[in-house]
Parts: sequence; structure tokens; C-alpha cells
Amino acid sequence: MPRTLKLPATTLLIFGLALSMFGCESNAPAPASLPSGNIPVETLPEGGEPLKSLDSTGTVTWEIAPGVGGTCKADTGTLEIVRQAVESTGQELAGVDYTGLSLSRLVTVTQKLKLDATSWNGGELEREACGSEGGKVKWHLFGVKGPEFEQLPNQTLVHRWPHIYALYDVDAKAVTKLVATIRGYVLE
Repeated sequence: MPRTLKLPATTLLIFGLALSMFGCESNAPAPASLPSGNIPVETLPEGGEPLKSLDSTGTVTWEIAPGVGGTCKADTGTLEIVRQAVESTGQELAGVDYTGLSLSRLVTVTQKLKLDATSWNGGELEREACGSEGGKVKWHLFGVKGPEFEQLPNQTLVHRWPHIYALYDVDAKAVTKLVATIRGYVLE
């Protein structure tokens, strides 16, 4: 199983600069700037459809959960940019009214979860979809799972968590939008 070395973005940037100073070439994509914290955060009610909320014009063709043979691929640099964007916006994400996004019968347990700026640090990051416009991949949609909400005593098979969608612009090499919502599943 391949292992991934996780280094801080500043270390990667310094390493890249050192390579360029000594004439070494790299096939890695050009480094993008780190998130500035000015990323807009939108909300989506629990059960809402994130792809529809991200494409109000209907011009994006989405490839859901692309597999190994899909046309949409994200390199480790992209993953680090997305992770940094979510973590740098942690305080704002923690301040979202998740109770207001919750299904009404789950409001009580939703209120009990206390989030802070670090709630998404090191969270599970997955590429969920890729969007194309004019036949060219333009967008990557990533999801980051937050800590799980408490379960209702009579519904222990229901698992829910705050979920952050990060929309990554392939051309700009930057996260352009974050969407806070609630996701979950039921074990059967």
C-alpha cells in the first residue's frame, strides 16, 4: 500500500523553490497560493443536493465519485490546498448554525455537538465529484467529514456529522467556495 508523506505547505513551497534554484525540473503542477481565509461559506440544509446548489446555471456536467479510470484526477498538491482552505476557515465553519440546517426531528442532538476552529483538522478528505464545462474539467468537489453528532437513543443506527464541501477551481488552483451542511447514513 503506498504511503503519503504529509508536509506543511510552507515546507513544500520551500522545497519547490530550492529545486528551481538548482535547476531541477519537476512535473508537479505550479504551486498555488495558500488560502487567505477569504473563502465564502454557504450553507445547505440537511438532505439538500450540493451539486445543484453549486451550479445554479446548469452548465456544469458532474462526474460523481470518479474511479481510477475516470477523467478527473487530483494530485497531492490539490489535496493540501483543499485541506488548508478548510482548516484556515475552521472558526467560521464552527460558527455555522448547524441546528438550523438539521432535520427537525434531530435538532436536539444536533445542538449538543460543540464545534471549534479545529473540528475539521485532519478530517477525512474525499474527492466526491468533478465538474466539466465545455468538455474540460474545471471543478473538483471535495468533502470533509466533521465529528459525529450524538445519536438518538431510539435510533442508534443513524450516524450524522457536519460536512464541508470544498469547491476547487482547477484553473485558478484555489478553493473558491465552502458549503456547510449535515450528512449521514443509516445502518441496516
